[in-house]
Amino acid sequence: QMAADLAATGSPRHFFPLADLAHAAQVPVWPVAPVGYHPPLDGWAATVWPIGWPALLAPLYRLGGEALALWGAPLALLAAAWLTYRLARLTLAHLAPHETLLGGLVAAGVMLTSYEAATRSLVHMADAAVAALSACTLLALLRARHSDRLGWSAAAGLALALAYHVRHPQ
Repeated sequence: QMAADLAATGSPRHFFPLADLAHAAQVPVWPVAPVGYHPPLDGWAATVWPIGWPALLAPLYRLGGEALALWGAPLALLAAAWLTYRLARLTLAHLAPHETLLGGLVAAGVMLTSYEAATRSLVHMADAAVAALSACTLLALLRARHSDRLGWSAAAGLALALAYHVRHPQ
């Protein structure tokens, strides 16, 4: 819903018309607050969830509606698997090329066939996006260590900050 609101209005808040009716009838709004939202004020309510995942889904929603936005999590899982593959290849760079290839394929395969990853990507949850951003963070840190370049360290910090804004426990 927040992705739809961001795409339509540019705001993460959602309008609940029944809140105005509850106020008018002097019914406390908190017991009827929608799940995942703060109690509405003047009909508008802010969500309790981080804004990062809806912000990533909003362009998909704007382009193709809910049908395309539902592809966000599977696409994020594919990105997470690709970044895991790259991370494994970089970590195993000291081995023979065929061993690094095999290591990368196994790591990506484990990511793609993980029960948690598969089930969380079938619904529009933020787990796959956080996995991709976390792998991106580690990949950038490894590149920073190997190249001693500040830009990779900054990229790692940015990826970690994005991961936090997608899912706060990250």
